[in-house]
Amino acid sequence: MKDRIKDIDDLFSMFHDFEIVGLNRDDNILTMEILLPWSEMWNIENYKMTIRFHGCQNLKCHYWKRTSNELKEWEKGSYYPSEEHETTDPNEIVNLELDVQSHDFNEPDNFILHCNSSSSHGNQIGQIEFGRIELKATDYQIFDNEMNEMTLDKMKSWGTEWWDSIQKMWDEQKEKK
Repeated sequence: MKDRIKDIDDLFSMFHDFEIVGLNRDDNILTMEILLPWSEMWNIENYKMTIRFHGCQNLKCHYWKRTSNELKEWEKGSYYPSEEHETTDPNEIVNLELDVQSHDFNEPDNFILHCNSSSSHGNQIGQIEFGRIELKATDYQIFDNEMNEMTLDKMKSWGTEWWDSIQKMWDEQKEKK
């Protein structure tokens, strides 16, 4: 395997609202299965992509569980009180139903995925408010819904098609007004 840290940063830069539905760590390989929202373009429900991250030395998830359903006010808005938890168990991370929203990259090979939880709607005590997954990786492989390996460039072209279709929809909505 090569060192393609910059490509991993590019890969994570394309992600917004993808749900982690599978996670497995075997030695220094982290396999992540995600549901891709772009599949709406193809009228495919639950299009699953698999990404294998190589050189994965660690995996850690910090997440915050709601401890009260009473909103608290502060200078930047309001929030539900929550308590921080931490896990390194891939199954527990999957059970949190996290949707990756954005990421940060820290030299030399550390990635932080900022997540919401798809089950956090409402104000139930014990719901996940948000999470942060930390991992290290130096290389990757991407697989489509049929487990055929694909390139980062192909995934980028799908991302461009998706955002172009969203822009077209917004433009059409503006024209109707």
